[in-house]
Amino acid sequence: MIDKPATLTLGILGVIICFYFIWRAGQKLPVFRSFSAIDGLPELIGRCVEMGRPVLLTPGAYGAELNRPGPVVASLPFMHYVARQCAKYGARMITCIAYADTYAAAVPAIESGYMAEGKMDLYVPEDIIYYGSLEGYLTGTPAEIAAENVGALIQTGSPASAGLYVNEMAVKVGAMASCIAANSGEGIVFYSLCSDYLTIGEEYYAASAAIAGDRTQLGSIVGTDLLKIALLVIGLIGVILSAASPDLAKDLITLLQK
Repeated sequence: MIDKPATLTLGILGVIICFYFIWRAGQKLPVFRSFSAIDGLPELIGRCVEMGRPVLLTPGAYGAELNRPGPVVASLPFMHYVARQCAKYGARMITCIAYADTYAAAVPAIESGYMAEGKMDLYVPEDIIYYGSLEGYLTGTPAEIAAENVGALIQTGSPASAGLYVNEMAVKVGAMASCIAANSGEGIVFYSLCSDYLTIGEEYYAASAAIAGDRTQLGSIVGTDLLKIALLVIGLIGVILSAASPDLAKDLITLLQK
């Protein structure tokens, strides 16, 4: 049971705000912030079209089999979008997948992208490569990048440290790279250096909702963003009050804790 009215009030207010923006998003798609990794995808795909080189996308090295379904599910809108853009402009798309559950989800997402553009003749099922294990993915994906002379690498999902090998090979063949990932592991510095576009952490899920145009998710994200801003402002006010009048700040904290 919550014995602090201030905490309970803030929680209820947060829920109300989120539900309001979810409802509002159902009426009108909210104005949403841009993501560099999404904005850069047309450039990556266009470069591959100009150079006659394929695009390689990977939904990460992990899947639901390793209790990480969230990043995989969030990667599906990216697969659909990239497949649709590749079909539209005539670029070849290669997808490298480690686990069966990810493969089962990826095939319809990619196929529907080509179908949406009416370019099913460009859809090649063999270009969705399934390795069956993390080891196969780690060795097979860099080899595929080198063999096909990939022009752009798009990493989504949860590449973690396994993606370092993939990114390294992309740099060697002169491919542009975009990392849109929930978790970059200890390789965050490496990704920052080697990726032309980077979106990581919780922004990955926000970018997934944005590229999918999911009104419910976008409304929820707008609501939580406003809550974060409000909490930041409250924190700053607290810091200012503590510096200006420590006794007043202490009295306010004591009042809120009652």
